[in-house]
Amino acid sequence: MANITENTQNPAWSNGIYQIETSDPVLGGANGIANRQAKELAARTQWLRTELSKAISSIGTNKSSTDSAIATKANNTVTLTAGNGLTGGGNLTANRTFALGMPSIITASTTNSVTADSHTHAIDKASTSVAGIVQLNNTLTSTATNQALTAAQGKALNDKITANASDTTTNLATKANNTVTLTAGNGLTGGGNLTANRTFALGTPSIITASTTNSVTADSHTHAIDKASTSVAGIVQLNNTLTSTATNQALTAAQGKVLNDKITNAKPVVYAGLDLDNTTTAQFYKNASKGYPEILGGEHAGLIIGFDSDCLQIASGGRRMFIRGSDANPITADSWSDWAEVLTTTQAYQKNEFALKKAQNGYCKLPNGLIFQWGIATILNEGVGDINFNIAFPNAVYIVQLNEMTTTGRSIAGAPDEIVWDKTVTTTEKFNIKSTEKIGQFAWFAIGI
Repeated sequence: MANITENTQNPAWSNGIYQIETSDPVLGGANGIANRQAKELAARTQWLRTELSKAISSIGTNKSSTDSAIATKANNTVTLTAGNGLTGGGNLTANRTFALGMPSIITASTTNSVTADSHTHAIDKASTSVAGIVQLNNTLTSTATNQALTAAQGKALNDKITANASDTTTNLATKANNTVTLTAGNGLTGGGNLTANRTFALGTPSIITASTTNSVTADSHTHAIDKASTSVAGIVQLNNTLTSTATNQALTAAQGKVLNDKITNAKPVVYAGLDLDNTTTAQFYKNASKGYPEILGGEHAGLIIGFDSDCLQIASGGRRMFIRGSDANPITADSWSDWAEVLTTTQAYQKNEFALKKAQNGYCKLPNGLIFQWGIATILNEGVGDINFNIAFPNAVYIVQLNEMTTTGRSIAGAPDEIVWDKTVTTTEKFNIKSTEKIGQFAWFAIGI
């Protein structure tokens, strides 16, 4: 009797066990229906055996791996401490967090350093060869090579560039091509294209005469020119005579000299040392030798008027004037009238001293020494006021008369208690008034010597 053949190499799990039916014939053998249930149960048993063997083998392997893993683990009593610059930490009984402490600000002067809960860094300073921290400069005048330009100054430069670009565009639009040719027209020389500097020059002008016209040629030009007249300035022809009646010609310098010589020669000659008793020719003289008023002394001058039988002589000197005449024919020393004084020294002095200023504020000096003065003055406040005379009286003030004035300038007599002259404080240079109200303008008249 043989055993059921089992698959021990690759056993498979049987999902069901066959049920022998009443209609199944009993048949033995390796594939007989009678052995089918036994074969399926044996397959399940073989699969379980194989799987159990694998599990037992795996338990040993897993334990070795677990022991090895445990050997690499730390005890949960180990404590992790946050050192300088960090926060957090603790033992391994729970999750722990380490964090970087709050960093300190980095400046151009900080160093590489750490504190209990923070830290800083040194940082390179920027230069033309090193990248680093840099200070800004908000000017366009600095020559520093270790500072950077601000955005504001960058904008200022950009604005200039933009403006310049705009100007450049505008300028380009207004530029001419250098192939443009400039041609010298009539009356000019020079020219050429714009590839180089060019010069235009006026051609040599032609002479202008009284008959030229406004005209131009290829390399020259002329002008018409106004002819001088009594109403128009212009070109003029000279006339070297004194007989022409032309009003459109000018006198030559030579004829001007002729006229000047005539004028010079026409000046009266003053003769000295004349014998006035025997001189009747009309002329000027000075310091006669004979016949003059002896009271004048040696220095005198005079004038002889008339001729022969109708002659008059005047002699003057030292503020005195004398006159004499003769109707005789012929005139002799005995025919002259006596010298009569027509202006004495005192009279000359008095005439000179009869001074007068004709004005709203004026004065008049009489020859006898009496002086009149007058004027208009203003007192705006009540009380006392000083008014200066137009000129100082040399000796004394006799009287000052006052009159109030209306706004139209008409004088009206002022009441004595409104404006009065105070003689007690009047001097030769000024007078004093007193008023009881604001009187404004008033007129005054003073007499003195």
